[in-house]
Amino acid sequence: MSDVFIQQMDCLDLVIRDILQVCAVIGSEFSLLEVVTITEQRLRVIDNTARFEHAQSTHSSLDIAVQEQILEEAPEGAKTIHHLKHPYPNLNKIYRFRHNRWRESVLEMMLERRKLELQEMINKLRQE
Repeated sequence: MSDVFIQQMDCLDLVIRDILQVCAVIGSEFSLLEVVTITEQRLRVIDNTARFEHAQSTHSSLDIAVQEQILEEAPEGAKTIHHLKHPYPNLNKIYRFRHNRWRESVLEMMLERRKLELQEMINKLRQE
């Protein structure tokens, strides 16, 4: 893991780092809807107003990661979980890690237990 990566990650807000971990476990490409749905489940967000605010916050966090050149918007047509529903509009936005090394580095920093927990949540969503 490079010093540049560690320095750039340390400069990010904890919420953004947490969201990037979710993204890394999902895969190299993911939708805003997937990230929002998984983080909602982890935080137990159920009220529609809170869900809307959470989606806005997650969207902003991903956009910051784009500005930091960690992520980039992917062209439409990427593989995602399409059956998910949410009250926040425009959740079909697709992102991907700008370089696979970013994803690998995020995964390397994660505890194995956390990766497994997130993977279990993702698998459940894909089976629904």
